[in-house]
Amino acid sequence: MPTPDFAAAATEAERALDVLGADGVVLLANARGIYLGADGQDELFRVLDERAAVAFVRPAAPCDDAEAL
Repeated sequence: MPTPDFAAAATEAERALDVLGADGVVLLANARGIYLGADGQDELFRVLDERAAVAFVRPAAPCDDAEAL
């Protein structure tokens, strides 16, 4: 998913699940200092929930980039 642009991620999830027939998606636990559950992710999780999609959360190194925080 193109995170941390979660609007684009929601659109890509719809395409992957509806058009390409994917069963789920892979999400990074941290994308440029933005962690899952932060504000702005509701649309992505709505798309996944409506389709009962699998979401594999891949661990990622903690963000140490002060500009990203």
